[in-house]
Amino acid sequence: MNLGTNAWHAMREQPGTFKVEMGVIEVDADFVKTHPDLHGGRYARLSVSDTGCGMDSATVGRVFEAFFTTKAVGEGTGLGLAVVYGIMKTHDGGISVYSHPGEGTTFHLYFPVLENETVAPEIAAAPIPRGQGECIIFVDDETALAGLGKQILDRLGYQVTMVTSAAEALAAIGAQPGQFDLVITDLAMPVMDGIELGRQLLQIQPGLPLILTTGFGGTLTAEKVRELGFCEILRKPSTARTMSEAVHRVLHQTTGMG
Repeated sequence: MNLGTNAWHAMREQPGTFKVEMGVIEVDADFVKTHPDLHGGRYARLSVSDTGCGMDSATVGRVFEAFFTTKAVGEGTGLGLAVVYGIMKTHDGGISVYSHPGEGTTFHLYFPVLENETVAPEIAAAPIPRGQGECIIFVDDETALAGLGKQILDRLGYQVTMVTSAAEALAAIGAQPGQFDLVITDLAMPVMDGIELGRQLLQIQPGLPLILTTGFGGTLTAEKVRELGFCEILRKPSTARTMSEAVHRVLHQTTGMG
């Protein structure tokens, strides 16, 4: 209810979309590095998103603090998200938030899956697809996330160049057109977002495979990103498996948008 109320407040000034999604995610060691409240294993992930006004990075860094609020006097106590955070900790879970001014907000809530003897045994998971030395540029303005993406893909057999701005990616492609097999770029970045970066990259190297990553639920769909020139949309936060499967699909042109 608290997350829903916040989403409504964020979209009061204009029409918007409120989305609630549920799924199951396998948390691995790489994922834990950016989500220290979690541990390895299966989690149910509840995602709550809106397309409202969004928040800047300074606000995002404080949203779970007790008594911190961006609402007008009389509209909020500043306890709503602190309560949500406390509930997740009580359930041995975790919560993360992705937001950007003017682009909406998404909260991901992680509940540990409790296995019991009545659960049918799972079919063994297929091996994670590996690369064969293909060259990839990984673009994310958050250095920690860019470094983690590079680390994961390096281990999977790809040659990865990590950059933290659209300008660096454009310079790399411009200096060596045809050198790179794939570009993975974040959506929300300062100066130039991932969509505009993709447009400019395709002008330099038509047909260059592109994957767009985003933590926002928003209104971006697989069909929409295809229209914008991208092969896939990869939702943050992603695991080694989801990232590797998306990269494998794009490089080998198989079906199945993420």
